[in-house]
Amino acid sequence: MDKHIDASNIDFTYDNKQLVLHNVSLSTYQGESVGLVGPNGAGKTTLVRVLLGILYPTKGNIQIFEYNPLDKKEREKIYGQMGYLPEGAQVYPQLTLEQYIELFKTLHEVEDNSIVEELLEMFDLQDVFKKKLGIFSKGTKQKAKLLTILIHSPRLLIMDEPTDGLDIASKEETIEYMRKLKKEGTSMLIATHDPYVVESLCDRIIMINKGEIVFEGTTKQLQDITQNEPCYVIELMKEIEKEKLEEILNNLPNSQKFSIEGATIKIWTDDENLVKDVYKKFVDKGLIVKNFERVLPTFSQAYKNFLEKL
Repeated sequence: MDKHIDASNIDFTYDNKQLVLHNVSLSTYQGESVGLVGPNGAGKTTLVRVLLGILYPTKGNIQIFEYNPLDKKEREKIYGQMGYLPEGAQVYPQLTLEQYIELFKTLHEVEDNSIVEELLEMFDLQDVFKKKLGIFSKGTKQKAKLLTILIHSPRLLIMDEPTDGLDIASKEETIEYMRKLKKEGTSMLIATHDPYVVESLCDRIIMINKGEIVFEGTTKQLQDITQNEPCYVIELMKEIEKEKLEEILNNLPNSQKFSIEGATIKIWTDDENLVKDVYKKFVDKGLIVKNFERVLPTFSQAYKNFLEKL
C-alpha cells in the first residue's frame, strides 16, 4: 500500500519561543482516511500548515508522495495531486459559481466536465450555478469549496472541518462520496471536531493535545481503553413485568449495577460470564431474547474520558 504522507519528529515554534508542535510523527496510506482530533488550540491546524509547507518546521522530515513540501519545486508536484480545504476558507463573492469552478478547472488543467456535473448534482448546486457566491449561505459556500478541491480527482485530500455549515443530508451525501473516493484509492487527512465525521469516515484517529500526539488508533480502540466499566445490553422481544426481571437480577453477586427500561436490560460488569448466565436464566424462564451485546461509549464520550485522564 502506497504511503501518501510520511512525517516524522516534527517540531514547530513561533518566533523560536512558543513550542506549538513537539515530536509529531504521522502517516497516511492510499485509500485510508485519518482523523486529526484534539481540543481547540491543540496544534491541529498548525500541523496541517506545516505538512503543506505553508509553515516551516523547526525540526523534522516531511514527504508527500515522496516529495518534500518544504522545497518550492517539489511542492508544486504535490499540490497538483492533492486537494486542500482550510478551515474558514474564503470564496470570491463577486464571481458566479460557474466562474469559480472555471478558475479551478484552469488551475488544475481539467478539461473533462463530467466530474463537475457529477459534483454539481451531488452537492445540489445546479440551481445556483449562474449565481454569485456572495449571496450563498454558509453551507452552500462550503459545498462550492468542497467541489473545487475535488474536480481534478486528487490522490490526497487534506481538509480542516470539511462539513462545517452543512445540513444533515448534505453531510451524509458528502461522507458517502468520500467513501467512494477512498475505495478508488484517495487518502484523506481530516482535522475535525465533528464526531459523526470521525465515526462514519475515519479508519484511524490521531489525537493531539498541547502539540503532542497522545493517542493513535481506531475509534474502537479509544472506546475500549476509556470504558470505565463494560456495559452489556439484553433486549427482550417484548416488555414483561419489571418485578419478574428484578427477581433474577437481584440475585447477581457483588451488587452489580443494572437498569431496566421497558424490554431493555443494562448490566455494568467486568464479568462477561455473569451476563451470559443472566441471559441463560432469561431463556430458562421462557423469555425470548431479541439482542445481546456489549455497548461501547460513543466516540464523543471516549474522547472526553481520554482527555480528562491526561
